[in-house]
Amino acid sequence: MNKFILSVAIACTFLLASCGDFDPSEEYVDGKFNRFVQKEQENSTTFEMKDNLGITDTYTDYTYRHKPEYYDYRVEGTINNLEVHVLIQCTDDGGDLTVHCGSGEDVKIVFRDLKGDQKKHKDGYRVKVLDSLEVNGKTYSDVLEIDATGAKNNACDYDKAYIAANKGLVRIDLQDSITIERTSKKATERTPID
Repeated sequence: MNKFILSVAIACTFLLASCGDFDPSEEYVDGKFNRFVQKEQENSTTFEMKDNLGITDTYTDYTYRHKPEYYDYRVEGTINNLEVHVLIQCTDDGGDLTVHCGSGEDVKIVFRDLKGDQKKHKDGYRVKVLDSLEVNGKTYSDVLEIDATGAKNNACDYDKAYIAANKGLVRIDLQDSITIERTSKKATERTPID
């Protein structure tokens, strides 16, 4: 009986390995971070955001997702000239998440070997996937929180940024205690203030 069990176990191992289930070189994105690479998408949208001082701004974003291995999200404000750029790439050890910060994306903060729902960078930056976040009375699911509050030398234009997997940027907390949140209104075309 033991020989039978052993032979079945060996056969199952070969079968699974031939299907790629035990292939250590297969690339993937692990943990809750994989929620950002679960569909095909390429689009650009313009939407309205408003800060806690009542100032309204127009943001334009670009999203490119390729299931199940790649996520590229970029957004820029018109008045505030804020930029947020996040890239998730599939690897054979769980994936990499890169946050580009600074003018012209000078600084790259790379989180490697994604697992679970959060990662901490050696320089104090953190990323976390929240199940949901309420902004202006609307609940967004699968939200990536980029947290630079613990960074030794924060290269980002913000303390925290929140990106919903299916909607994009929903909130930014600036370094000077200003919070900018997405509104339910569609953006209107207008000339930026010089």
